[in-house]
Amino acid sequence: MLQAILHNKFNRSISDGHFRGIEDTLTSSVLGLMQYLPEEVFWAILKGACGRSTKGLPEHIGVIKEFHFWERFDATGTKNSTVVEPDVWVETEEFDIIIEAKRSDDSADNSQYEDQWTNQIIALNNSYGDVPPKPLIYMAIGGNDSLRDTSVSVDGTEYAIHTASWYNLLNVVLNMIRDNETGNRPNYIRRILQDIVQALQVHRFIKTTWLDSLLATKISDNTDIELFELWDFDNSNILAKIIPTHISEDLDIQSIWTIAK
Repeated sequence: MLQAILHNKFNRSISDGHFRGIEDTLTSSVLGLMQYLPEEVFWAILKGACGRSTKGLPEHIGVIKEFHFWERFDATGTKNSTVVEPDVWVETEEFDIIIEAKRSDDSADNSQYEDQWTNQIIALNNSYGDVPPKPLIYMAIGGNDSLRDTSVSVDGTEYAIHTASWYNLLNVVLNMIRDNETGNRPNYIRRILQDIVQALQVHRFIKTTWLDSLLATKISDNTDIELFELWDFDNSNILAKIIPTHISEDLDIQSIWTIAK
């Protein structure tokens, strides 16, 4: 959250005295914490947030030299009138990384779009002057129609756009916390990871248990009885949505369960 405060982007998240998570506070909270992680952990999280079909990402990014939040680049040659502000620009020894973050994983809510990617790449190149640029890694987190790589062409050069999701990022972090409990990573890494999870939760990205991660359970002859006991409460509200009223009024839960079997 500190970066949003420093860049005068926090006030927009306060409405009627209450905090309402926005794109800038999400970026500041999550990526602001990730900057304190070792390079290999930071990069593993960022890579893991991408779709499974992502290709061409390096194994290592080298030493991180600097994190820049909402750096103001020269807008010459872009569709912006004055400046261009990527959400995050990470300088490493070997690469430049631009991260464009959207508030939600739902593209209908706040969509990623090509003009913004193109503007940011042009503006980043503007900042180098006569210095040859390093290879660019462009990450688009949230707001994607799919998690398949895409690309944009800038001055005859094709740049890959690696799409990612906040839920993927959350699951990577949760797995790291679980592995850290039996691993050899320092405790400070676990504490940072736990804060990242809480930052995502504040912005309504909640831990999800997927069916394929559940342990197998044996079904016995008494399973139907056990399930019935779990159902033994006032089901009127639920049944009204499933069974027409004129039918559900005449059936008790035991009858419904018998029909279901």
